[in-house]
Amino acid sequence: MAEQLSLCVFEVKQPNPIFFAIRPDAETASWIASLANSLRDRHGLRGKLIDPARLHITLHLVGHEGRFPESRIEDARQAAATVAMPPFKIELDRATSFPSREHPFVLKGGKGVEGVTALHQALGDAMKRAGLPKVGSSVTPHMTLLYSDRDIAEHAVEPVSWLVDRFFLVRSHYGKSRHEMMGEWSLRG
Repeated sequence: MAEQLSLCVFEVKQPNPIFFAIRPDAETASWIASLANSLRDRHGLRGKLIDPARLHITLHLVGHEGRFPESRIEDARQAAATVAMPPFKIELDRATSFPSREHPFVLKGGKGVEGVTALHQALGDAMKRAGLPKVGSSVTPHMTLLYSDRDIAEHAVEPVSWLVDRFFLVRSHYGKSRHEMMGEWSLRG
């Protein structure tokens, strides 16, 4: 009798990242998705577009679920509640790839992202005061549209803008294409 080999497949559980982010409103997210589809076609890129409901710009990583005490999430929430700055307009007017193995194709901006940089700084200061570790000091504000098969040089696109009047604490469920909102704070100044 022939011996059968048994194949065991183990699911590798990736940690779910928890991060602060800004998100476009639903109408703007839909417009960005349309632009992303057009850019993907124009450049002949392969790769699945990010769902409009998941489009965001990351401000700060809090950590990966299961790799820090749960109290860190509450500390992050309390830090976020202390941020005071007025709403601002964001404008993304460039598309490019970030060189990496995954070839993320992104939207970014010049002066139109100064408010994001200011919010990043204000939130980072609040997180440091709360004793949260590994707070990044610099940021390149960008919105990932898809992960592609190659890099595309930076070029101008029709500007996308919206009023940023809130930011969020998000848990990304790795491999499930789903974001869970864990907190929301209005900008006020």
